[in-house]
Amino acid sequence: MEREKTANILFDWYKINQRDLPWRKTRDAYLIWVSEIILQQTRIEQGTPYYLKFINRFPNVVDLANASIEDVLLVWQGLGYYSRARNMHFAANQVVNTFDSVFPTSYQNLIQLKGIGKYTAAAISSITSSEKHPTVDGNVIRFISRLYGIEESVDKLSTINKIEKIASELIENYDSGIQNQAMMEFGAMVCVPRNPICSDCIFVSFCKAFAMQKQSTIPIKQLKNKSIKRYFNYLYITDKNQRILIYQRTTLDIWQGLFELPLIEKLNLSPIELSAFLGVDVLRIDSIPIIKHQLSHQQIHTMAWLLECSPSQFDKIAISNNFLPINKNDISKFPISKLTDIVLSTISKFQ
Repeated sequence: MEREKTANILFDWYKINQRDLPWRKTRDAYLIWVSEIILQQTRIEQGTPYYLKFINRFPNVVDLANASIEDVLLVWQGLGYYSRARNMHFAANQVVNTFDSVFPTSYQNLIQLKGIGKYTAAAISSITSSEKHPTVDGNVIRFISRLYGIEESVDKLSTINKIEKIASELIENYDSGIQNQAMMEFGAMVCVPRNPICSDCIFVSFCKAFAMQKQSTIPIKQLKNKSIKRYFNYLYITDKNQRILIYQRTTLDIWQGLFELPLIEKLNLSPIELSAFLGVDVLRIDSIPIIKHQLSHQQIHTMAWLLECSPSQFDKIAISNNFLPINKNDISKFPISKLTDIVLSTISKFQ
């Protein structure tokens, strides 16, 4: 009876308070998928313009599959977590080749696509075809953990299974797509990570975390990610013809597939080591300390080196290192990381 009451209250709240978001106006599985992938690791405020830009450039799964990965990364530029974009491009080709270009709506088929896990498959299948799969994301975990006073660590599979069971009961007698979105919306708008808005909470009278005054400690997380330090030295190599050198990251590391300035990863790089790396004596070297750039598990300390070369030196460096020479004003045609964009902006101001 308690779960039924909770479900009723939540359903009524969502009808009145749901935000007007573009992907809520469709049940097209492709469009729902695009929104779900973009909103992983991305706030709605930041993700919405990217969603609109993405579907304008790739309005259907065939257009996405036929695009080059560089085009996809260029549209994605600035969102971060670029593996999402690479996985989407791969999955689009899976849909074209395996499902005759029709984006699947069943959980069983969705889970076969690259980059789609339990949560995303549940979200798409529940919204597009009302399959009864709960969407247990961070918002739902927080909402249910606090409401039911769950004090076991959410890093444990047993705790997530417990939360999934409760979420399943809350969607059981409703349109699962709507009720799943209601739980996520409540977690995003009211039961927020820090300073939840308990004064406006419709569940405050029977929220166990509120009763115990543990809103700030529930949900409980025991595992903490360790951040490693890396030291990037970006080389801004120019000649009198206004050319610069770039290259594409191809290794299984951050920003795979993106373009950036030539890079030496080393703490305390010296000008002598720099000249030895390039194999030429450059005309001029300046250095600019940039920033500490924080990723989820990495802290990148960045230095930019400005190297002025003769055209012959420039060409020798490009050929011997397989770098790509471009006009410096053409960099906007290539997908780059946020850090590379910051480095280039800082160099522009310095010059």
